[in-house]
Amino acid sequence: MFIDESGNLGYGAGRYFTIAFVVVDIAKTKTIRRRMKKASLFMKQKHINKVWKDGEVKAAYLNPEDKQIVLQSLCKPDIQVYSITTDKEKIHHQWLDDKAAFYNFMSKYVIDAIVRDNPDVRQLNCYLDARTIQVQSKNSFEDYLKIHLVYENNMYDIEFNGMYIESHLDYGIQTADFVANAINQYYLSGKNNLITYVEPSLKNHQFLPADQFGQ
Repeated sequence: MFIDESGNLGYGAGRYFTIAFVVVDIAKTKTIRRRMKKASLFMKQKHINKVWKDGEVKAAYLNPEDKQIVLQSLCKPDIQVYSITTDKEKIHHQWLDDKAAFYNFMSKYVIDAIVRDNPDVRQLNCYLDARTIQVQSKNSFEDYLKIHLVYENNMYDIEFNGMYIESHLDYGIQTADFVANAINQYYLSGKNNLITYVEPSLKNHQFLPADQFGQ
């Protein structure tokens, strides 16, 4: 699984925050990375004079037309997208005091959906941007989800691994960046149609809080 987010968990930094999990069979990870690498090189050639921080083509740097091109090349039947979006205006402000803890809390709902839809899974490898999870919080992310799977869901036979890589070094995480951006922008604008290019791969999307989201 490749994981990335869109938005900001800070106060007053946009209403919505989205985490996207791009789920692929372990045998397909190279294919997914090659697909994003090809799209990245295309954008760099198209915008030959643009300076890309750390050489990474991020969705936030592109216009909607370019995002559409990338998403159409990425969202194929061999990937499954699971995601969750929080409406920060509808949750207690104390939830955001510990951003890492809330990130973990959101992630467990996505993990639950993934294992429910894939009952034969025995190993979950999560690739995250090393800059997303603070150094002191990396163990808490992995430990939190392991505890959730084993002690709360009684899933003793699932091996869970967290791998932290800076996003500019992993095209899989960059794939998740484009997916998360398209979903989050849809809720921010209400008009952005880029989510339509994600929908063929979108298996599950959740909202927090479910009963007040967007009201």
